Amino acid sequence: MNRKTQQDMQDLLQCFYHKKMPPLGLKYANTLFQITADFSDDSLKQIDELLLALHHQNIRPNDLVTEKDGLNFLMVVIGYLCDVIAERTQQKVEWYNYYEAIKILPSDYELPLDFFSSMVAIIHHQVCLPLGVISDLLTQGETSDRTCLTYVHSRQTVIAGSNTRNINEYCANYVQALQQHAYISGGNAYRKATDLIDFDFSLASIQKIDLLLNSIRQHEQLNPTKYADFMQNKEKSNFLVALSYYLGTTIAHQTLSSVKWFSFEEYKAMFSQDEDETFRYELAQVFVFQNQISFPMSVLTAILFDDAQPVQSCLEYVQKYMALSSDHLVYFPSSLKDVEQPEITANIIRAFKHAGFLAGYASSMLDGSSLTPCLLVTKENKIQIIKLMQDNPREKAFTELENNPQNHPFQIFCEDIHAYLPTGRTDAIYLKIQIYTPTKTAVSLVIPYTKNAENKIEEIYSVIQYTPSDLSLAQFEAAMTAFYQSAFEFQDSFTQQSFWQAHFKDKILRRPSGYLLNDTQADEFLLTLSTIFPTIVEVTKPFTSETNIPIQAVEANNEISAVAAIPDVSNPALIKALEILKTNEDDHEKAQQAIGIIASLVMNDDPEAMQLMAHFHTEGKYVEKDSKQAFFYLVETAKIQMDEISFKNAMRFYASPSNDLNKNDPDVEEWLLSLAAEFDRATAEKPDVGQLNGSTTRRRHTHKIDQPLTTAQWINRILLGISVVLILIIIFK
Repeated sequence: MNRKTQQDMQDLLQCFYHKKMPPLGLKYANTLFQITADFSDDSLKQIDELLLALHHQNIRPNDLVTEKDGLNFLMVVIGYLCDVIAERTQQKVEWYNYYEAIKILPSDYELPLDFFSSMVAIIHHQVCLPLGVISDLLTQGETSDRTCLTYVHSRQTVIAGSNTRNINEYCANYVQALQQHAYISGGNAYRKATDLIDFDFSLASIQKIDLLLNSIRQHEQLNPTKYADFMQNKEKSNFLVALSYYLGTTIAHQTLSSVKWFSFEEYKAMFSQDEDETFRYELAQVFVFQNQISFPMSVLTAILFDDAQPVQSCLEYVQKYMALSSDHLVYFPSSLKDVEQPEITANIIRAFKHAGFLAGYASSMLDGSSLTPCLLVTKENKIQIIKLMQDNPREKAFTELENNPQNHPFQIFCEDIHAYLPTGRTDAIYLKIQIYTPTKTAVSLVIPYTKNAENKIEEIYSVIQYTPSDLSLAQFEAAMTAFYQSAFEFQDSFTQQSFWQAHFKDKILRRPSGYLLNDTQADEFLLTLSTIFPTIVEVTKPFTSETNIPIQAVEANNEISAVAAIPDVSNPALIKALEILKTNEDDHEKAQQAIGIIASLVMNDDPEAMQLMAHFHTEGKYVEKDSKQAFFYLVETAKIQMDEISFKNAMRFYASPSNDLNKNDPDVEEWLLSLAAEFDRATAEKPDVGQLNGSTTRRRHTHKIDQPLTTAQWINRILLGISVVLILIIIFK
């Protein structure tokens, strides 16, 4: 059975797809029904055009959420956007309102309460907030950075890529989240603690991880028997996954080495000696460093769970691999100062100069397109680029480089690769320079680059020596001077300008700090940790501002409007919104921000927010004066609360002549009857007579009023007028 939020969205979308008017209406239905809902880009462009047209009519999000047909319009648009994404990725959409979403999202997701987060779609574990792009278009118009079309394309790419993403990309995402103290996909049970650590790849940061792990072990009294429960907790195991990636990445930064990660499936296929080896958590991220295989999570789980303590610390683990490191990457800036003039042959300089030309050529080929693997050779002092169109071009090229059947003085192979750098897996141009005279020498270079959304080259970064070479550092620097000069001389065929001059940016990676915490610093960090534990216990404090109001204290005076004064609220978000309105009465933009907060809660069926909107619609303040809309909110509040006060408020509003409510409106008649039937059903189910609560907190009360109306009585009251009169007699006696 579908949840109500999910079912309501599906019902609205079915009305849209079948071009039928939903209950309570659909604003701009005629325009929406002209859109062919075929999940195409054209249909998305039509929605963009509609939203831009509304922007020019000064229609803003708050103008829509305060009316039911406007709210239905928003729901149809965002529902269709996510249906397009789901159709294109072959995934399901699950819809949640804000309160439902925060219950299922990880504890550290920190979803704010706002208009854009009022409705949350989850598609293949990815959170989608399409109300955000609707808000952007309605408020910013053509200046908006996003459109419905670009939003769908962006989310489609992320969701489709989540099935095929390389584990090295996951590593980069986890490490970046730790560094930015941001949400980690899947959650982090110890977010408050990790936010205390500066994840700068220093040894001091590794020491703090050791202190944190030992604090968790002591606080939760962990031992081998608690391993399974801990690891099966998604947010706790995710914490260890993030730290595993960070340990390996710190080793890469401290040694300036190439590092590659493998999943369990890849590890088993490529490295495991045991064909029957089964999965365990420690094998989820396999770290390969200078031809050595390691499992950093095993270090973390040993600290947390092993009986035999002390075990190898994270610091000892990192320092072990630092000591084993023999080869490191060398980053060459474009301006090499005070370069020595070592003994170096003209052929080596020529080879590097031609490599610079090939780098310029390759980067221009990648600008908006792709690069075909190729060989550069010189023939009769002329450059010849041979494109390798056959299968396995790398194998073909390496055979040519090894054998050199044409006796070239040098050859250079070029291809587009993923380079595995300390900063993570990176798009890069790969050059292998094979020099044959005076001695045979091989040099491998990578040139990292980035592209934008249009597949155009954005930035080209400093050249890196990727593998060891027989050339000395002084020889290398002299050769790289010739390389850079030639690369910068290469001109774009269209602009006749230096392609590298337009896109190059020096980016030199240096070893992070190797300093260690002293005892005082370690004690200070432990003291800070002690103030935030327990971090594993989720405490949800209920609002304590509930007020019980006896029936006798409620005056039944139909001369006093039920919404004359601003209702009392206990929801912190509503309190904040009212403070904004009170202190910014002359600031329209601030006022609309506050109304947006209230409207977002209305979309989540918050009765306090509905009472506020009823008040504003009655007064015509901040929103359009609309007695019908105010009555609708009071009826909805009464249905949610099911207490006597809410019921009386709705009926007083209906009866008061000052509200100018059209009682002959079919919608008003329907709302009144549905409220009476709902209230009668609730009071019939709970016959116990007791004190009624006048609480404004979000609860359903099903107590019986003093003189209950039975279902039989309601059946006999066929005429609406008779029904209303009898209810009013009961209330205002």
